Amino acid sequence: MRCVPQNIVLILLLAAASVMNADPGVVLRILDKKTFQPVSFASVVVRNFGGLSQVMEADRAGICQTTLVNGKFQVLVKAKGYHSIDTTVRIHKDMGELSLFLSKVYTQDSLVEIRVSSQSTTVQLDIREEIAAPEIIEPAPVILPVPANTHIETDSVPELENEVKPEAALEDTEQVVMNIDYKPANLVFLIDCSSSMRLDGKMELAKRSVINLIEELNEKDRISLVAYGSEARVVMETQLGNNRNEITNALAKLVAKGTTKTGSGLDEAYRMASGAFIEKGMNEVVLITDGAIYDTGGSIIKRVNEGKGLGVSLSVVGVKNQAWTESGLRDLVELGGGVYLHLGSEGGAEEQLKQEIRKRAALNKDGK
Repeated sequence: MRCVPQNIVLILLLAAASVMNADPGVVLRILDKKTFQPVSFASVVVRNFGGLSQVMEADRAGICQTTLVNGKFQVLVKAKGYHSIDTTVRIHKDMGELSLFLSKVYTQDSLVEIRVSSQSTTVQLDIREEIAAPEIIEPAPVILPVPANTHIETDSVPELENEVKPEAALEDTEQVVMNIDYKPANLVFLIDCSSSMRLDGKMELAKRSVINLIEELNEKDRISLVAYGSEARVVMETQLGNNRNEITNALAKLVAKGTTKTGSGLDEAYRMASGAFIEKGMNEVVLITDGAIYDTGGSIIKRVNEGKGLGVSLSVVGVKNQAWTESGLRDLVELGGGVYLHLGSEGGAEEQLKQEIRKRAALNKDGK
């Protein structure tokens, strides 16, 4: 029998031990954004910012595994028939699994069908459905010159019967606004209180925005406040919409610290919205955050989808968030049936959100 040198044996033992103790890595699951079905054989590249890369191919179940963990990574995913994604994520060994969602590439015809079904207003649909009425050109009035020696008494000029005074027009406009009936609103404000919200005045901007948003609520409406950082907690139980002092005092106690447990925050917010649910009202969670949302295992998307099915929509206000985070936030809002708005240094987005809430809460002729 041939003897193996002791140093070779030692090297083999050390290698085996390192394999046994190696980090198992993080499972990447590639899914269709609409159907949540796996995308087979997608090409996946994970690259850290030091130049180290790992190139993989997902299996038939849309799964591959990266051994690059504990840091911030650029992830590129490509698959036939889908739009590729290029995003930045933070991966750590305790994540276990990370889901990445791809959108299908549609033809122009299929895009039109989707927009028709969702009743969205698009340029394509405007062209197909609306025929411009012929323009009616009224003859210009004939103005005769006044002789130079003619004197006109201003008091004798008759007042036109159809002339609308500015004051009357304003009164009519105000009357129209007052006559609009709105559904009662059940709003749950979910505020990101992670450490990043402490920077650049984001937390104070978020607080002011909530106060501005509730200005027009009344006793028919309901408001709740949930905060999340390292954990989610109910900051204010459901109150009447005109109880502004209560929510102002609750907001004053919020402090930004800890990590970002968005999933836990959404669970708590949807629980509050369901508990105060208003039949035939508008029930909505308003998420206010400054960053991206990492959906491990697709649990957040599942929660938002379930909430919408129960009649609770989701809107998102991005507080001074970076442009690369908007794609994920918009996808979440599209699924939740609400709106996405960016809140910059001067604020102002809350007014747009108020307008959107009014529009969706306005009763139609049938009282629905």
